[in-house]
Amino acid sequence: FPSHDSYIIGVSAAPVDRDSIYHEVDIAPSFPGGDEPIRRFIAQNLIRPKGSKGEVVLVKFLVERYGEISKVHIVESNGDPQISAEAIRVVKKMGSWNPGKIRGVEVASYYVLPVRF
Repeated sequence: FPSHDSYIIGVSAAPVDRDSIYHEVDIAPSFPGGDEPIRRFIAQNLIRPKGSKGEVVLVKFLVERYGEISKVHIVESNGDPQISAEAIRVVKKMGSWNPGKIRGVEVASYYVLPVRF
């Protein structure tokens, strides 16, 4: 039986694999500065296609362990390709994020961002 020093009951003691991609993390990736700066960024950069009426598009992307954004794609939209393309364009323009963390270790993880038109 291992000593109590080698594990914590109920918590995995396995090392965090920095090269894996995680769907669940202890601390979610975040835009530098938090919610208000991300809302401001979207408002300043989003070009609303003619006829858009407050649609919400869910954009999923990977925040790499160093903060870069990749694998940007739509997970839910109204089906309008112009709106989907604009949401992807704005997310790709965001620049680096704060990566997600597991037990204090920065890891690559997915994030879903609602973009409102």
